[in-house]
Formats: sequence, structure tokens, C-alpha cells
Amino acid sequence: DSGSFRAAVRDLDEFKTYRSARLFNVSQEFPAQWHAFTQTEADTLELPIPPHTFPSNLELTPFGDEAISAIYGITLQGEVKMHLKDKFSSSVESSETQPGAYSIKLTDEGVKDKSQLAVMMVILKYEGELKE
Repeated sequence: DSGSFRAAVRDLDEFKTYRSARLFNVSQEFPAQWHAFTQTEADTLELPIPPHTFPSNLELTPFGDEAISAIYGITLQGEVKMHLKDKFSSSVESSETQPGAYSIKLTDEGVKDKSQLAVMMVILKYEGELKE
């Protein structure tokens, strides 16, 4: 029967932990936060991540220090800035008010002129156990 086969497959070690990544185009997905960050003196960019961002059948493992695996940028002149991760400190925190929601916090620690950034991409790695 398909139920016992499904259970046997789900019990395989390869299927116990689900790992993936999510690419965020900050300027498109968070336009208000992006505008405030690039056009003011603010040095912290906070991105609210709603629960539906991740698969609903996944019990997320807490995010570690390396959850933000990369930050890329493109300037208004079209110059690609491939390694902005060292220019920001980053953290991913769970929401205290909305279960399953998170917040990505990026603090500028060396971008020379953030108003010249047209696009910023952030890659968030996540993993968790599949729920029944």
C-alpha cells in the first residue's frame, strides 16, 4: 500500500532534514524598507519575513550565524558588487508577535555610498524537519 511505502521513504536519512535557500531581491520585495535604507542615514535594514515564505510542512531549525550566505549588489551605473556580505553584519530573528515569521537584520558596516545601490540580493539558507 502507498502509505507504508511513503512512510518507508520518509524514514530514509536523506529525507529527514530538508535544506534549501531563498533569494530575496530586496529592492523589489521590500520597496519601503529599501527606500528608507538607501535614501536616509539609517544603517540597519530590517526585512520582515512572513510565515508563508517557507514550506508549510517544514519545522524550521533555528537560524545560525551563517544563515545569510551571500549579499550581492548592483549599482545605479550597472556595476555588480559581488561580495557585500563582509560590508554588513547580519542576523535572522523570530518574530515575538507572529508565529512562524522572522526578521532579517542587516547592519551597514562599510558600504561607501548606499544611495548608489540600485539592487541588492540576499540569500537566506534554511533547513528543518518535514512534518507529517
